[in-house]
Amino acid sequence: MNDMIEKLKKNEIPFGLLSSEEQECLVEVKRHNCTNYLESKLWTNCSGGLFANTVVYRIKPDYQPEPKLVDCEIYKKAGTLWAEFDGIKYKIFELLSQEEFAGFYHTGGDKQTEVQPEWVARYFPNVIARFEVK
Repeated sequence: MNDMIEKLKKNEIPFGLLSSEEQECLVEVKRHNCTNYLESKLWTNCSGGLFANTVVYRIKPDYQPEPKLVDCEIYKKAGTLWAEFDGIKYKIFELLSQEEFAGFYHTGGDKQTEVQPEWVARYFPNVIARFEVK
């Protein structure tokens, strides 16, 4: 997806002539993160709404996609707290060295709040491990 985003930051093809994958990428990025080319030869910011087949759109040069987050349940086995991510089981303190690890979150109450690693056992079972998927 990142390669597609970089390609569409330099796009010169009308929306209707883009591949379905390129169109889907623009739709996912949303119009307010794009510019469109006007007959006056200017690139202008897009507002909300639908993409028009005859208009050339580019993703804004400074656009960065939001990371996709995956929440994993923490479970206890033989007195030790574990989490599984991407098919691999980790003890909770092993997660701290994983590049994709984004933190522990308390799930009790109305909203999720970040939890320091040393507090995970205190909040268990109302805590999750969160990862950023690239």
